[in-house]
Amino acid sequence: MVERNVLNIRMTPVNDSGLEKIKYLAYKIWPEVYIPIIGEKQVEFMLSERFNKASLQKARKAGEEFYVLEIDSVAVGFLGLRQVEPEKIRIEKWYLTKEVRGKGLGKSSFLKVREIAGARGVKKIELNVHRSNPAFHFYRTLGFQVSQEVDIPYFEFVLTDFVMEYNLDLA
Repeated sequence: MVERNVLNIRMTPVNDSGLEKIKYLAYKIWPEVYIPIIGEKQVEFMLSERFNKASLQKARKAGEEFYVLEIDSVAVGFLGLRQVEPEKIRIEKWYLTKEVRGKGLGKSSFLKVREIAGARGVKKIELNVHRSNPAFHFYRTLGFQVSQEVDIPYFEFVLTDFVMEYNLDLA
């Protein structure tokens, strides 16, 4: 089901010196995606907390792998992956610019995540998505299923998410 309408996207690993590109993309993508969902105040706070250089470096040291998603050498999004168990990878961050959404890049990048997971012997891919985020429907079309509904206190805010899982054994 995932293979239809797939564009060729390059997924480039990012080290500490490339984290500025992740920050740039986050500041470009987050406001237009999340302000309608969670409001400007929470978006500004979360950007400053999660996408500053120190936070991104800390995430890398804790095992998060960052990738810039590119088409024709132009950065169009990014991914953050973290192996949380021997048989489970979490997609911590997965964002595309609005200009390329709906053109097969999400599917293409997901195929690359599946390749990484398969090469590591991973059985499940997990992610969180805000319950009001339209991306929820996209994840369902990829084959993700809701495993939990969670309310996560985050400073003065509450993150109202679905935890979704993709089972590679069923793919």
